[in-house]
Amino acid sequence: MGLQFFGPNNKYGFFPAASVGWNIHKENFLEDIDAINTLKFRVSYGITGNKDLRTFPRNNQIESYPYLALLETSTAIFNGSAITGINPINISNPDLRWEKSIEFNPGVDFGLFNNVLTGSVDYYIKTSKDLIIDNPISTTTGFASSLINIGELENKGIELELRSRNINQENFKWSSTFISSHNKNTLIDFADSNGQIQNVDSKRAAEWINQVGNPISSFYGWVVDTEIPLEYLSNPYHPIGAQAQDVYVRDLNGDGLIDDDDKTILGSPYPDLVWSFANDFKIGDVDFSFMFQGSHGAEVRNMGDQYIFNHFNSAQDFISSTPNQEFIKQKIFTNSIIQDASYIALRNVNIGYNFKEDLLGRVGLTKGRIYLSGQNLMYLTADNYTGFNPESINTTKPGTYGYQRAGSPVFSTVSLGVNIEF
Repeated sequence: MGLQFFGPNNKYGFFPAASVGWNIHKENFLEDIDAINTLKFRVSYGITGNKDLRTFPRNNQIESYPYLALLETSTAIFNGSAITGINPINISNPDLRWEKSIEFNPGVDFGLFNNVLTGSVDYYIKTSKDLIIDNPISTTTGFASSLINIGELENKGIELELRSRNINQENFKWSSTFISSHNKNTLIDFADSNGQIQNVDSKRAAEWINQVGNPISSFYGWVVDTEIPLEYLSNPYHPIGAQAQDVYVRDLNGDGLIDDDDKTILGSPYPDLVWSFANDFKIGDVDFSFMFQGSHGAEVRNMGDQYIFNHFNSAQDFISSTPNQEFIKQKIFTNSIIQDASYIALRNVNIGYNFKEDLLGRVGLTKGRIYLSGQNLMYLTADNYTGFNPESINTTKPGTYGYQRAGSPVFSTVSLGVNIEF
């Protein structure tokens, strides 16, 4: 497969894959076990290519022709007059090539008790190599970043799916579906960029670190020791609900100073567990369903605290007599705003009634159903989360994932509708 935006020598990629399965339930030694209807072991191995290019901020020209040195027109003042010229907008990379993901995936499918219980269990290891990243470079080049292939990233985990027919009678049916996944993200190699520190906003330069042996985009900074006592704030009770933007941090290496040597990894933006649980009921002509969904273990760097708690208000600044000022740092550079992004949501609820055929025939209809549905009618977040939506993540570079400014609110909706067919 060839793509024009890779260099002439790298536009084609080779991505083989293979899989094998064994329907073990068909073997003689399992034929007499009535409880097992389906049992299949399978394993697959394959390589896939990723061509996604993302600059930050987005630049369609560079993303379309990243291996070329591109130019754009610009205006300058020369001898007191405005003249039109050209200037480069990127650093060419003729060696840019496909990002490759190598995945090993063993699994098992099963059906038990006349397929009352069915499901699958999968284990996977996915290794992504030659990551396509808009990597920061020295500004002495005239640019802040350049698209390159760098590093190796591993994702491995387990996926589980269970489906059950709990009750299956003529006038009452009830089925359930449970799906869950656990994933571990680890940066295996990052070449000369190992230990690279990045930020999203130079005005609020909270940091992320990409360090081998840890998740990519790990939060980085100082660890909170304690809040500044109220008596050392200019006006701690005005405005109402405001909080100080500063905090005491820990001297992790014990040298009596607070500097970069006291910074550490503060958390990860990736969840440990994602799950959903759905139930479907049918009682006569009435159908009812609901689904809960949750995520646990992820964290976000919630810069929204600056706005929600009015960090910018000078009334919350510490006064000149505050002790140990050398141990004070802004909260945005600490784990104070690294917050638990776990949640449990009632994603949807639906109830409907199917009109009987004889009634529909009288008015010239073949099918008719009235329903009431709701989305996000319940949404629970972690106790220390202060934003509006832990799922809302701002678009940034791959190395600074998990950034938000409180997030867009989660809307609850209720709908009433009718489906008819003539």
